[in-house]
Amino acid sequence: MWVSGALRALLLGAGVAVLATPSEAAIRYYTVSPCRLVDTRDAALGGPTPLSGGTPRTFTVGGRCGTSPTASGLILNITVTQPNAAGFLTVYPGGTAVPATSNVNFRSGVTRANSAMARVGAGGALSVVAGMPAGTTVHVIIDVSGYFDDTVNNQPPFVALGSAKSLQLPGILRAGTLAINGSVTDDGKPAGGAVVSWQTLSGPSIVTFSPANSASTTATFPAAGTYVLRLSAWDGALGGYADVTVVASPSADAWRLVEQSTWGANLVYATVAQNAGAGAYVDWQIAQTPTGYPTYTPFPTDRPSTCSGACDRDNYSLYHPQRIFFNNALYGNDQLRQRVAFALHKIIPLTTQQPSQLAPYLNIFRNNAFGDFRAVLREMSLNVAMGVYLDMITSTRTRPNENYAREILQLFSVGTDLLNPDGTKQFDGNGVPAPSYTQAEVDGFTKVFTGWTFPAQVTGGTGTLVPNYASPMRQRTPESTYHDNGTKLLLGGQTLAGGGTTVVDLDAALNNIFAHPNVGPFIGKQLIQQLVTSNPSPAYVARITSVFNNDGTGRRGNLGAVVKAILLDTEARGGDPVDLDSGHLKEPVLYVLNILRAFEARSFDGATTSDSYLNPQIQNMGQDLFRPPTVFSYFPADFEVPGHIGLAGPEFGLLSATTALRRANFVNTIVFNGIQPNTGANPNAPLGTSLTLAPLYPLAGDPARLVDEVCMRLLHGSASSQMRTSMITAVNAVPVSNPRLRVQQAIYLAATSSQFQVQR
Repeated sequence: MWVSGALRALLLGAGVAVLATPSEAAIRYYTVSPCRLVDTRDAALGGPTPLSGGTPRTFTVGGRCGTSPTASGLILNITVTQPNAAGFLTVYPGGTAVPATSNVNFRSGVTRANSAMARVGAGGALSVVAGMPAGTTVHVIIDVSGYFDDTVNNQPPFVALGSAKSLQLPGILRAGTLAINGSVTDDGKPAGGAVVSWQTLSGPSIVTFSPANSASTTATFPAAGTYVLRLSAWDGALGGYADVTVVASPSADAWRLVEQSTWGANLVYATVAQNAGAGAYVDWQIAQTPTGYPTYTPFPTDRPSTCSGACDRDNYSLYHPQRIFFNNALYGNDQLRQRVAFALHKIIPLTTQQPSQLAPYLNIFRNNAFGDFRAVLREMSLNVAMGVYLDMITSTRTRPNENYAREILQLFSVGTDLLNPDGTKQFDGNGVPAPSYTQAEVDGFTKVFTGWTFPAQVTGGTGTLVPNYASPMRQRTPESTYHDNGTKLLLGGQTLAGGGTTVVDLDAALNNIFAHPNVGPFIGKQLIQQLVTSNPSPAYVARITSVFNNDGTGRRGNLGAVVKAILLDTEARGGDPVDLDSGHLKEPVLYVLNILRAFEARSFDGATTSDSYLNPQIQNMGQDLFRPPTVFSYFPADFEVPGHIGLAGPEFGLLSATTALRRANFVNTIVFNGIQPNTGANPNAPLGTSLTLAPLYPLAGDPARLVDEVCMRLLHGSASSQMRTSMITAVNAVPVSNPRLRVQQAIYLAATSSQFQVQR
């Protein structure tokens, strides 16, 4: 910018030094990338102490931020913040008297900013003084965007890199590349052109550049995260630079791994998976401190007439453990443990209405999610709530009950048909599936499970003795009266000799069940179905069965090893599966939590965490948490997708025209309104629930970037091109002046899509 006479007068009036030379073209304006010169909050930029009222402070700014050391004036943006009294700020050349002018006027406690042209004193000094009472303070921030200098002087090379950039890494532990086209402009002084170089200022790893000495380069990013890169130019005497922020996003497979192993993916978990690797990520999850359920004060089985209102709700409904579950799912770090524990709950379900009865049962899965499957069977066999649910607690030698014996075989361990290691059925010579057990064996196990009863009573919340559900069942005495100690036929034709005690027979029977070759494929396939896909290939099941049978150390039934193998298998990892039948429909609890975790669920007013009163939302979609309607759980494990014979889709057992519409209604509520809190004494929903949308508002002006961000959070970036185009069109139809509505529109469309509702 050449300086005319009129502009010279303007600059002089603003305090900008304009050299008195014969030529009006002696002064030129040079732009620089916006850069911070002063921040009294930052020790590296003139801080960290604030400016005191009436006390000038001088900063050396010449030659910084790409300006020339001979610059006579600067174009600045001046900000004052945290003032504890009203006043004004004056910026003036260092080494000169304070002028009777101000650049920014402000009130106490209010941040204010203003643009200014300021002259620079000798040695590049710039002074600042706050017109405030003595003893008061204010912080000052000064940014530069350009400067003035004589054209005969050598100027630093001008470097430009443009706006922030982004890329998505191609796979877990795989580096990604990005072409970056910068520019360097130099005045040719003192002689020749400028030498350029690249460097990584910050980021999770060191970026490599090829070529490293060109303004246009290809940068290689080894890890996910936010980087700041610098392109520098040196002309032999002066240097200039520009910085650019680059966000390297985790790969689609990292997001997919997190989807499979948590209640909902987010950037933090996806970044860990990307940078640590799939195996290390799973190990990290296994090592997280477990969440769980508290020890509830027991109450009588029958509600006393004096227990009403909150007492009734808290002790004779599942209100509290349901809220604990959702709170753990939303905010707990042990996401994989929670997913596996819930999967085991669905395989080995029960129903009760009292928290004190439910919690010990749930904590069995919490404690053993990565432990030994035989331990699960033993602890469950002695759990009082299970004993009541399936009548084992009343089964005696003279009044045997086969309920638990039948269900532990049919549903909890081996299934009804003999299986190959790959999960396929075995058939007899007539082409009929071969049974894994007979009625005679059910009778044998029925005899095994006789002779158990409640542990000693405890004092309950009413001050009276009540049943104890926290301790395991105990043997009835005398054992010879209540336990059938005769011979018993077990699986595989094994006969358990007579004369055994209640405990000895129990352990022998569980050993027999645990050793059956069906257990690996029967349990392993169901875990695959709940974490990865409803229709795993026989080869996938066989690989998991092999790990169940032997984790590599000779140990059988190591659930931690099994879960890790499921998540690291070739059918779970890599890009999106080609097979259109892969994946599984998200059951209501997973569907709701995926949305809430993707957008950082908070209370209705956003001030704190959600109250986690969310069971009514999934109940409306056909799933009542911890209250499966039958021993076959919330939905049959062998349910097929309607209209597709042979295609498993267990969760479709809850999907109907009505519940499908209610899914969309939930999304509409949570996205556009939020779940409002209740009022009154002891409200069920004291805080409500809402989504955190504000971080997405800056993307609203670019519908494509907004849609891509939403689809990354919800679909690991796997939305089809048709879906993406439709979403962008719909977002564009919302006025750009309404960023909140644009964000809501994008989330609503993605969350109600079939592509999101089926996890692939």
